[in-house]
Amino acid sequence: GIFVHGIETASNLLQVAGTISRETYLVIEPGVLVLVIFSGLLWNFGLVLMVIDRLNAELAALAMRDPLTGLANRRAFHERLDDELRLSEATQRPCSLLVIDLDKFKQINDVHRHLAGDACLVHVATTVTLALPPGGLLARMGGDEFSVLLPGKDLVAAAEIAADLVRAMRAARMRWGTTEFALTLSIGAAAWRPGWSGDALNADADAALYRAKAHGRDGHAVARDRRVISPEGPMPRPNLPRPGYEIF
Repeated sequence: GIFVHGIETASNLLQVAGTISRETYLVIEPGVLVLVIFSGLLWNFGLVLMVIDRLNAELAALAMRDPLTGLANRRAFHERLDDELRLSEATQRPCSLLVIDLDKFKQINDVHRHLAGDACLVHVATTVTLALPPGGLLARMGGDEFSVLLPGKDLVAAAEIAADLVRAMRAARMRWGTTEFALTLSIGAAAWRPGWSGDALNADADAALYRAKAHGRDGHAVARDRRVISPEGPMPRPNLPRPGYEIF
């Protein structure tokens, strides 16, 4: 495009300066004009393709991200989980899963309303991300449920990481306006076994999670193990103040 526009400009200048004759100019001009039109169409088509490609990339990124927390979403997590389990099946490398619930999330929404609930979810995402070891993948699965994929970690290591996350969440108090309160997590930990699918691993971790919640929350439980562990013992129930208005 630039080249043929250059020829067009040069031939015009040469014709005005009298360097080339009018007849020569009329021989050159039709071919140059066709090339100018063609290059313009090609240029515009290329720009359209670039815009479409960028939009597709942005849509693909949005489809794999949770819009509130910026974490991987359920779809992205399950794709990564399937990849890691295939690798574990091929190499017998350990792989573990943590399923996490934010305790009493409904109470937070009821007392402070949904904007505060959203802020709590972002707070959990930030706190857990900072406490995770390198290589761990944190995803928001929906509502107040999160999952952590731990490639290369066995059940003992997964339980230690779950305990670290419970402690980290206890220490990171949530501030909403002039109010400060504690958030706690319930975590179920499970480790992959040969032949297991992602659904089987998730079911084992879910079973452990429900045991942790049934024993008072604010702790973690390990699949295939009847124990429920809370690193520093039960935490006092958060004293969530009532809003400064009545609802009728």
